[in-house]
Amino acid sequence: RSARFKDLELSFSKKLDELEGKAEQAKLPAPGTRPAWVYENPDDWTFGDYIERLAPISPRAAISEAWRHVELALKAAATRSGGKPPTRTTDSAQSLQQEGLLPRDAASLVEDLRALRNRAVHADDFDIDPERAIEFARLAERVIASIRPPGAAAATASQGTGG
Repeated sequence: RSARFKDLELSFSKKLDELEGKAEQAKLPAPGTRPAWVYENPDDWTFGDYIERLAPISPRAAISEAWRHVELALKAAATRSGGKPPTRTTDSAQSLQQEGLLPRDAASLVEDLRALRNRAVHADDFDIDPERAIEFARLAERVIASIRPPGAAAATASQGTGG
């Protein structure tokens, strides 16, 4: 392994650990919490199992799939809140945060996860540990689970936890 490869892997792991701490501090929902209102058929939700099967085969693909689910959930939430979803995922997250539908800390995690996903997908000589890919997916699940259904903003605004 090259020194550059090891530095990239260490940097990815350190950032992932930092984001897990942020998610805990923000008290985001636990991985596996299903925001049924986001999905057409919540019974089809097998995201965790799918990622756990995919990660050993292709950790990069697992990270890409986890990120795709974040994008889809944010887009669905923006559409259901009555607006036209922004084209950039991070813009969707900020818009939902401003509407009170996504905690501020979760919106911040979206940007951080996007940066990690880009690093994982685009780095040439970067081999991601399958367990780290699963951890990335669990953080993605926590962000998705923290999206509040449209109409919930007024009810949760007074709670103030991260939002």
